Amino acid sequence: MEKAEFVVGKQAHFPKLIPPPCNIYDPTTHCSQVKGGNAALLFVALYLVAIGSAGVKATSPAYGADQFEEKNPKEAREMSSFFNWLLLAGCLGTVASLTLIVWIQDNKVWDKGFGISAIAMLVGIMVFVAGLPQYRIHVVQGSNVIIEIIQVWI
Repeated sequence: MEKAEFVVGKQAHFPKLIPPPCNIYDPTTHCSQVKGGNAALLFVALYLVAIGSAGVKATSPAYGADQFEEKNPKEAREMSSFFNWLLLAGCLGTVASLTLIVWIQDNKVWDKGFGISAIAMLVGIMVFVAGLPQYRIHVVQGSNVIIEIIQVWI
């Protein structure tokens, strides 16, 4: 059986961010570590992705549930359907990102995969913003939002 070879190649769009070639399976090659501004850029980008992803995953179900009146039988059924569609959309997004986007990044160029993801997010934001006039927005009055957030942690 032939040993699989993994070579770190061109993963960035800007030449300054492209590391020198490195074969992680060959102990004689020297792989350079990300340092300085490039490391800062890497970690800021990773943390922003994590924060954004966590924010969307945490708020989407609650925000969607606010769009339905539980006491109305028709809307109660629609809320159940909403959660089914939300879960399906999340699963299909995961499948697309783990197959299509990874294939593009492995066989084409990384920046095209990130570009497709960025365009998909932009379209999602535009759809969300376009629907804002129709959303039910519940404004909490008479309470301190900071105190409510602290109460959740306690």
